[in-house]
Amino acid sequence: MTEGPVILIHPACAGYEKMAAELTGPYEALAFEDVHAAWIDLIPEQPSDILDIVAGTGRDAAHLAFRGHRVMAVDPTPHLAGLRRRGGRLLISLRHGPSPAVRPMYAVAASDVISGGKAAGLTLIRRKKMESIQSGNRALGITWTMLAFSS
Repeated sequence: MTEGPVILIHPACAGYEKMAAELTGPYEALAFEDVHAAWIDLIPEQPSDILDIVAGTGRDAAHLAFRGHRVMAVDPTPHLAGLRRRGGRLLISLRHGPSPAVRPMYAVAASDVISGGKAAGLTLIRRKKMESIQSGNRALGITWTMLAFSS
């Protein structure tokens, strides 16, 4: 019998785990307002309950908490549908382009995410394509699709 928890890391996340020290500085250097420019106006000004899924370094959760929001920062779970509230918003960023070998990423079509959201009872309220705000990623052709849904 094993003592303590057993931690399983999905292969897509293993590179992030392995490179956490190298990634923290660059991620923390990005301004919240720049990263979320596509939908910053959808984030409530009044203190609200916010769920940050795939919280990474916690940069966004910390910023939102500083603004007075009650933030829960978690990793993905199969029970996301049970976490949403009527009137809530789900903000998703999809990364497009090549991925580093140590951090594999999988191509996801925005149309598939939109269809899945619709099937789950969500309404698409914004779709915006953006180039990366990081110069190194722009040079590699990395782009983003920002999707915002309401429940």
